[in-house]
Amino acid sequence: MSETSANNFEVQNQNDAQNRNYQQQQQPLRIYLVTDGLRSKHTKTVYRLVFNQFLREGAHTTDLQVLLDHKPRVLESMIIGYIEGIRDKGLAHKTLKLHCAAIFHFLEMNDVVLNKRKIMRFIPPDESPTTITTSTTTGQGESDYGYGYGGDRPYTVEQIYRIINEGCGGDTRSKVIILLMASTGMRIGALHTHNCNTQTIISYY
Repeated sequence: MSETSANNFEVQNQNDAQNRNYQQQQQPLRIYLVTDGLRSKHTKTVYRLVFNQFLREGAHTTDLQVLLDHKPRVLESMIIGYIEGIRDKGLAHKTLKLHCAAIFHFLEMNDVVLNKRKIMRFIPPDESPTTITTSTTTGQGESDYGYGYGGDRPYTVEQIYRIINEGCGGDTRSKVIILLMASTGMRIGALHTHNCNTQTIISYY
């Protein structure tokens, strides 16, 4: 092969590589949905519902690409405005956190980085009597993120005893469900996935 032919061949390879890179750049990036990356069917359903509400009432668009084209600071203002709106409607603390969790999940899946600490400051502390709101650093008041941090206080043995003996009305099925949830920490949404035939009886209990 002559030197001229070799040079032409090298130039052609470079052009082909540039064309491939250009075509790859022109291909639209995949937009991940709010249900992508989730395992629980229950979580998928809930996230879809609250995220669609955000699209209607907060983003005012159902076009996900339009939403993702906003700059992070614009998205933060949009989310804060939405949270303030539903907060003023009297939604509970955990419901507000659920809405934020769905929105954050969608944006994280699409590589959008937000100042979540700032956004979460617009969620008021949980004032329910069964929730611990002690700070992880100061021992009192709000947590490091400015909102109630603790989860539900677990039922005492005496409370579980009263529920079983006074609240179930002799229904064995209800007693089994309550004992199973109390002893394992299982969510009520996960109960339907369990089959009695797959359980192992522990005799010493």
